[in-house]
Amino acid sequence: MASPKILFLCNSDYGQANIYLATIYALLEADASVEVHVGAFGPMEGMVDETNRMIADVLTSRAKIVFHRIEGDSQFAAMTRPESGIMQSWELPLPSMASTMQFLRIFPNGSVPWTPEEFAAIYEQIKNIIKEVQADFTVVDCLFAPGLTLAFQLKLRWTILSPNTIKDFAAIHQPYLAGLWKYPVLGSGFAFPIPPHQVPMNICLNLILAFAVLASDRVQVTTKYLRDRTGDPDLNLITMAEVGIVTPPPPGVRLMVAMSEDLDYPFAKIPDFLVPLGPIVRPFDRLVERDKELAGWLSRGPTLYVNLGTQMALTSSEALEMALALKDVLDGADKLGYGGERKLQIIWKLKRKPTNQQSVDVSEDPEWPGDWEAVRDVFIDEMETDRMRITGWIKVNPNSILQSGHVICSLHHGGANSWAEATCAGVPQVIVSAWIDCHDFGNRIQLARAGIWANKKSMPRWSRLELGDALKAVILGPDAEEFHETARRISRIHPANAGRDKAASIIMAQLNSS
Repeated sequence: MASPKILFLCNSDYGQANIYLATIYALLEADASVEVHVGAFGPMEGMVDETNRMIADVLTSRAKIVFHRIEGDSQFAAMTRPESGIMQSWELPLPSMASTMQFLRIFPNGSVPWTPEEFAAIYEQIKNIIKEVQADFTVVDCLFAPGLTLAFQLKLRWTILSPNTIKDFAAIHQPYLAGLWKYPVLGSGFAFPIPPHQVPMNICLNLILAFAVLASDRVQVTTKYLRDRTGDPDLNLITMAEVGIVTPPPPGVRLMVAMSEDLDYPFAKIPDFLVPLGPIVRPFDRLVERDKELAGWLSRGPTLYVNLGTQMALTSSEALEMALALKDVLDGADKLGYGGERKLQIIWKLKRKPTNQQSVDVSEDPEWPGDWEAVRDVFIDEMETDRMRITGWIKVNPNSILQSGHVICSLHHGGANSWAEATCAGVPQVIVSAWIDCHDFGNRIQLARAGIWANKKSMPRWSRLELGDALKAVILGPDAEEFHETARRISRIHPANAGRDKAASIIMAQLNSS
């Protein structure tokens, strides 16, 4: 009997690719006879290779993911083009009616950031992959419009696996039109519960968002081009709006999200098609097996782990403001005698934004040129004693660091992966929400009482005082132990394997159903 085949179609951007690779690992851990194929853009190939290594080393299995390369830019790469205007709208000051309106008007373009010609080329490549693989079941990224469109068009046996949250799909289904007034509109930066004086603004912004989604010129233009290119006048372009936000997915298609009800906003109703999985994180090696030197350094004392994700690069002034906040925490810990001889230490993954004179990333530049010298000078003593480490890239899986037992706080940008990794590791979090899809995680971490949203007054960046106070509260303050115990309790409910195992079991059940 031939092995069953499952095809995953997804973007290659790190935040999205992680949950698919984690789920695939769990699938092959449960049943190594499944033949798994991945259709994605080039940058994901290295991540697939790493997952194949873990499958061979950890699972001692001969199973191997087959990668099918899609030529072109992945979603995030296309969104970051200057001419798109999308990323520029993500970095406007918040909370602000004008800033949020500007973002919401352009938001639908994020689901189709490619030109019509690019979309059609990607569409054709995926169609060829589907024809070549002849999968028994297909799993599609809800943010990957070409894949969604083909799953609809070809009437595949399929399901949706989404890095999104319950709120993204459930808010519109709440009674009493609560989706308009109760939950902060995407990108607003509003607190939860929404302050009464901001409720009218939230309603207005939700209506603007709805109009923008329904009247998107980009979707209409791309649909027309695709119909002309394929000769199919009935072809409809499908985005995440058509699989859960505006209309539900087709009957029988389930929408799985990497979130759980106890960690999201409170909802009176969850749509029947929505399946919360809990946080999903990739499998990881023990740190000592991948980087003995770093493992030894972490064991010296309690560590603050600072990582603003793979995409976010800082200017020297932004880095200096954060550096001063971090220095305040170190000084505060010393005054309190925190840790005794095992002093608080920091590892900071700092990606620098190129200047006008530099067209490449200078994260690893040891010379700290120009204005960057001021950032280095903040930690002159700490860097000499190796108490402070600043690096442009950390080679090991972040989970290996967070699960080491030595990290007492994770400072991050509010990205879904960063949140999930710290949550599953039982590490308290301080969030400086940097982009429009990150602000909700600031609310979530405070609702869970497992951390603090540390830039409410200075979004989308941070201030020395606000960030420093938040870090001191979580690490040194009177409620520090409560933050730590809450984080540990949540991790016992949501261990690192739970979300991916649940996703894998649901996919296998659907594969085996008649």
